[in-house]
Amino acid sequence: IYIIENQPYLGTRNQEKEHKEDMAAVLGSINYKILDYIAIWFFKGSRYIGNHSGIKLAFVSTKSICQGDQVAVFWPSILNNLEIGFAHQSFKWTNNAVKNAGVTVIVLSLQIASNAPKKLYIGKVVQSVSSINPYLSAGPVVYVGRRSKPISNLPIMSYGNYTGGCESLMLLPPEKDDLLAKSP
Repeated sequence: IYIIENQPYLGTRNQEKEHKEDMAAVLGSINYKILDYIAIWFFKGSRYIGNHSGIKLAFVSTKSICQGDQVAVFWPSILNNLEIGFAHQSFKWTNNAVKNAGVTVIVLSLQIASNAPKKLYIGKVVQSVSSINPYLSAGPVVYVGRRSKPISNLPIMSYGNYTGGCESLMLLPPEKDDLLAKSP
């Protein structure tokens, strides 16, 4: 069975009320409010696989589902009896459409856990590995959760990695030129 879908990319900040309702209906007790919309497809697909060793799925997805808070919140519900069978780390997706999507994506497959080697694609290099974690690296499945306090005596971070809130840290072209002139 092949199910082919072109799910919309909707990061948590781009979802409308009906998208949040979809997320709540499908994901239930999972903290869907911080997840990308693609989480629905992975979740439903993982439930479709169930315990059937002959069923596998793969999605082209935006890379954010395998980064940051989303990993520790979402992937434990998926990887309890499944594993990542193959993965292609981030690459720029382009197409021939008039308004080219131009997003960075990953490809990831899910299957029932087995001892068979897994394939990890990094650019044009293919590695045969024993396990792929949800950060799309070779190695055991681990989750790095959110912390509210630093683990050292460093100051508390007011906001994590979010480029949309960094306008004040960006240089204007004249500022960049001046900085490069002073410190090439």
